[in-house]
Amino acid sequence: MRQFLPVMLICLLFVPALHGCFYFLNPDPADQRAEELNAQPALTKTKLETIKPFDEETLYQLLVADIALIRGQYTTALSKYMSQAKYTRDEAITAMAFGIAQHAQDGKASLDMAALWLDINPLNNDAYRAMLQAYSILENAVEALPYAAWLYEKEGIDSIFLAITTIAEGRKKSQIKQLIKAYRAVDLPAEKKVTSKLAIAMLLREDGELVEAKQVVKDYISKKPDDVRGPQILAQILQQQKQTEDAILLLQQALQSFPDNKKLRLQYARLLTTIDRSKGLHQFELLQKTYKKSEEINFLLALLYLEDNNYRKAEKLLNPLTESYSYSSEAHYYLGYIHDRKENFSEAIRNYKKVSEGSNFLAATSRVFNLLIQTSSLVDASNHLNALRSSVPERSKDLFELESNILINIKKPHKALDILAKGLNTHPHDADLLYARAMLAEQQGDFSLAESDLLNIISRDADNAHALNALGYLMLLHTDRLDEAYQLIKRAYILKPESPAIIDSMGWALFKRGKIKEALDFLKQAMEKMPDPEIAAHLGEVYWALGDEVQAMKTWRKGLKNSPNALQIMSTMERLGISLQKRSDN
Repeated sequence: MRQFLPVMLICLLFVPALHGCFYFLNPDPADQRAEELNAQPALTKTKLETIKPFDEETLYQLLVADIALIRGQYTTALSKYMSQAKYTRDEAITAMAFGIAQHAQDGKASLDMAALWLDINPLNNDAYRAMLQAYSILENAVEALPYAAWLYEKEGIDSIFLAITTIAEGRKKSQIKQLIKAYRAVDLPAEKKVTSKLAIAMLLREDGELVEAKQVVKDYISKKPDDVRGPQILAQILQQQKQTEDAILLLQQALQSFPDNKKLRLQYARLLTTIDRSKGLHQFELLQKTYKKSEEINFLLALLYLEDNNYRKAEKLLNPLTESYSYSSEAHYYLGYIHDRKENFSEAIRNYKKVSEGSNFLAATSRVFNLLIQTSSLVDASNHLNALRSSVPERSKDLFELESNILINIKKPHKALDILAKGLNTHPHDADLLYARAMLAEQQGDFSLAESDLLNIISRDADNAHALNALGYLMLLHTDRLDEAYQLIKRAYILKPESPAIIDSMGWALFKRGKIKEALDFLKQAMEKMPDPEIAAHLGEVYWALGDEVQAMKTWRKGLKNSPNALQIMSTMERLGISLQKRSDN
């Protein structure tokens, strides 16, 4: 079975991301802890009681390094500061070297300089802070924890200690159990060690160990009843366990003890929207009256108004957010949507064009392209994307794919092929672009180009199951190379045995090779997983070949009921000489 991978489907259909409200109303609780880690005071040069004299060579090297910094040549500056830090063991130079390494996100250099700094001055809090920040760059939460614990013990502020739970979000699964063990073993006085329970509960919740997480956080609450974070984490666990009403009741009770806690009330309002939007909306309106300047509350309330089609109130809240550092792109996106719905297309385009980053970038760009086609011309729309690819080169590949998908959607496949060709001139080995062109080329009758592009993908990624399956299936359709096609599909099946598209291909390959009964098992399995018209066409034909005409007709009728104009089914029946009249019988 051909398996199209509609990466930009949201952009083609442009369903405004109002369903994204759920994400905004239910953010990852790790985000707040990550902010704690990143919001620590910037490291400054250490003030020493005495100033060390430096030899002329050191002064010269530092002068060269400072000039390199001014010119933005961070590699040169870092190299010279690191060498002089090691040579002089001067704390200020070492701190400066660490700062440059941290700015460059060079984990190894950051760790080297932080370790040197700590060796020079083992009681300096900023040196400990540098160590945990270096491990943060290296995404090593376990090694960072002892330095965070030291700071917690000395400074008495637990924010960094808890923020270690956010390190390595991209690969948390690989170290989360080890990190839980490290928190349990951390060496702290008893009155501070209890905070470990809060961190452990957070990590257990993230790891899906909800029963244990609940036990740990309840123990924490019993020991720290005056800490609002305990009920907050417990409510998150209850929500994850689908015990939403219990979570809401818990938050209501917590608000009686902490009536002025903004985060708690915001969590309550968010959760309330999931089961009673009107009550949730009311809570957000109350919050907005209290915190009129809160960008987060104003944005979330605007999304709720949008869901109710209350554009006037939403627009009033979104307009000031266009000047916000955090919400500018999102505000412009939803303002674009409002003007779009009002058919004020010039204002819609103006706002969409200001969405230069974030999760709505491609959706906004797609809508600009379609509106320019509608209000101006395809040439203007294409020129806009050409300019955008130059100004945002890191999204160039996505924009080529986006444009080709829109062109396909407006029935201009040959122009789409041209765009994919241009994209591949810029990104010659990109698997997504090659796959997209292969599928489109085959649709346009160019099997040779499709085969070439799919082989290109496989030559660089021998385990690309999608490409293996697509090439094997297209061979079944366009060639008599049945054994070669079967081997490709078999490799894909070994890699992804649960994929309904690949299971269908296996069944069809077996049918083509005369193994009809074996084919039936695969196709029945594929149909159960995904009742697609193409699978229904294949399964019906196998039943027909086995002489089970009743089951064949039943399968085709079911497929046509789901997709009345399914060309795959109708062409199969016509090829087998089955009349449309017979198709509608019984």
